[in-house]
Amino acid sequence: MRPFIAAFLSFLLNGLGQIYNGQIKKAVIFIFISLVFIVSLVIGLLLVFKSFLLMATPGYSFSFLAKGVITITISGFILCLNALVSIIDAYMYARSHADNSKSSASR
Repeated sequence: MRPFIAAFLSFLLNGLGQIYNGQIKKAVIFIFISLVFIVSLVIGLLLVFKSFLLMATPGYSFSFLAKGVITITISGFILCLNALVSIIDAYMYARSHADNSKSSASR
């Protein structure tokens, strides 16, 4: 396994580097987390869009805008964190297994 390929694949899609490394269960978890928070991000964007549509109405409150911005911020942060953990995990796993295969081949 090549660590940089695993990291690059995880950069392209969270969990793809884990699939490359043969860690299917972990890949499913990373992909699931990404999908959940992508949906959450879309919901946040829809809340912001709805707030802009309702701005002209009398008695408008900023609750949709506030909820949308908070949802977008939290979802974006967790998506970035999930991507970073996925990339680092794929790289470190591939690197440790590449080191193990080199040391066992030299014996």
